[in-house]
Amino acid sequence: MSELPYAKELQFAQRQALEAGTVMLSYFDDDQGIEIKADGSPVTVADTTVNQNVLNAVEQEYPDDSLIGEELSSEITNRPRRWILDPIDGTKSFTHGLTLARFSLGLTKQELAYLGVAYDPFTQRMYSGVSDQGSFRNGRRLQVSNHGLRGGLVSVTGNPANVIGSQFVRRLLDEKADVLPIDGAVAKSLLVAEGKSVGYVGPSVKPHDMAAVDVIVREAGGMVTDLDGNRLNYELGFKGAVVSNGVVHEQLLDMYHAGV
Repeated sequence: MSELPYAKELQFAQRQALEAGTVMLSYFDDDQGIEIKADGSPVTVADTTVNQNVLNAVEQEYPDDSLIGEELSSEITNRPRRWILDPIDGTKSFTHGLTLARFSLGLTKQELAYLGVAYDPFTQRMYSGVSDQGSFRNGRRLQVSNHGLRGGLVSVTGNPANVIGSQFVRRLLDEKADVLPIDGAVAKSLLVAEGKSVGYVGPSVKPHDMAAVDVIVREAGGMVTDLDGNRLNYELGFKGAVVSNGVVHEQLLDMYHAGV
């Protein structure tokens, strides 16, 4: 019997996730060596260590592929197959001792993502998705909800400056949605894949935030697009995404643009 497509790559990504989780936990309650990047966001020794470890692993096991990491990337980044890594999504929460941080590794070919693995080391929950093969959490198949906005949970940015006075947030509240402003694009997207949230709007997310969860959410029956409703393109790049159970997707897009 032949192997399923991307079976070896999935095993590889899951190994990287487990190793990353060990690094994350080792620094969680220790000196994290926090530095502030040019964009004002924090980076820790755990971020750079995980990024370097995955870069080394890709170069050893998949030398014809590229790695694009949030902190470190391959010397050649324009190969047809690219691993896109966020070593710790939710670093700010990580530095404050909150358990919202997730490891995220996706595999893209040309413009589309085909495989994604995300890992929560605090609960040992491994999330994975492969195109046309479904998505899973620790072996259990994931399925988005069919809930509408009223009474449904919608995650938004955890930055208070972008929540206070936001017309988009006001519209969500008017629709009687439960609004959750927390850190971590990956954690918020996984809530959608698990059926716990109906949607997430991230106006500033980038490919390293979305490559893994793009596949995981879609394979759970959800939708992931850019802010104009187009499939995320990892060759051209994008800024901003809407993640949903599909039921509320157009409504979230319309409400977001009405509030800009």
